[in-house]
Amino acid sequence: NRLSIAGSSNIVFGSNLNATKEAGEPSHAGNIGGKSLWWTWTAPASGQFVVSTAGSDFDTLLAIYTGSAVGGLASVAASDDAQSQTRSAAVVLSAVFGTTYQIAVDGYNGDAGNVRLVIRPATPLAFAQPAKPAGGAFQASFVAEPGIRFLIQGSTNFANWTTVATVVGQDGALNYLDTQA
Repeated sequence: NRLSIAGSSNIVFGSNLNATKEAGEPSHAGNIGGKSLWWTWTAPASGQFVVSTAGSDFDTLLAIYTGSAVGGLASVAASDDAQSQTRSAAVVLSAVFGTTYQIAVDGYNGDAGNVRLVIRPATPLAFAQPAKPAGGAFQASFVAEPGIRFLIQGSTNFANWTTVATVVGQDGALNYLDTQA
């Protein structure tokens, strides 16, 4: 039974202590595993997404597939250890809008524990040049994943922040214009 994950950015939790491996289930990231949890995620936009098990408390395997039946899965990405000094796994997925991905988290050689699965855009926001157009306004442009909401905040003392606008990335760009600046 796969649980659905929604959105461009999400964190889900689970435990594979009582999980098993389904008949015909592939080995994830080249390891036999044996205690897999499954999620399904439909990409809300095309782009690069980081999928990670950082924060899980055991040695994880991560695998991403397309297809709906265990016997018909096609591997898209897999990871055993994100870095040699960590037991978490991470991949950068080149997601295609509307494609449904099956995400498996298993334990290395059947290891078990608490799972923390993170999905987020690989480059959530990149700042472009700010501008000061005529009339005293302030304008800033950002490269942003489409459909992701950002809060623009301002501060006069860098200790207390106030939200001045909420904007959503459109077509890979996010533009903010403050006519009161």
